[in-house]
Amino acid sequence: MAQMATVKSNELAKSRLATCYTVINGKRYSVMNAKKLEYKIDIETQEFGVLGTLIDQAGQTKVKITGKLSQFDNDPIFHDLAIKYATKGEQTFFDIYATNEDPTSVGNIGRRTVILKDCVFKGVNTVAFDVEGKYLEKEIEFIAGGIEYPEQFKLSDKMEG
Repeated sequence: MAQMATVKSNELAKSRLATCYTVINGKRYSVMNAKKLEYKIDIETQEFGVLGTLIDQAGQTKVKITGKLSQFDNDPIFHDLAIKYATKGEQTFFDIYATNEDPTSVGNIGRRTVILKDCVFKGVNTVAFDVEGKYLEKEIEFIAGGIEYPEQFKLSDKMEG
């Protein structure tokens, strides 16, 4: 039996070395105060019976992309969009661009960019004050209308075979 390959530190992208931008109404903003961006691609499936077998089959029926952006609360950008909707009913779509690029791992895995497209707010959770806390923070929950990966990490040669 062949010995299993192991991953080395220069094959891992450091999470802190990411960049994040948002595009709102055609204007690009740096989200330099971001702490964490999470997104989830939920794929709904449906089971159905097939004649001639006792085994139910499954098919994918639809996709939902949700996410959460946690950031230090030192800018009004997302608050303004939430207030605009709350007071005027004007919905604003935005895109989020996030790139992972670690100079120590680029030669091995390259870089990855994800674009979460046509996002809409589910909510903005803000800390107004916290006597035990250190900094003001907020979380923006959203639903994305699409997703793209214009750049993707390379598959390590060690993973094949």
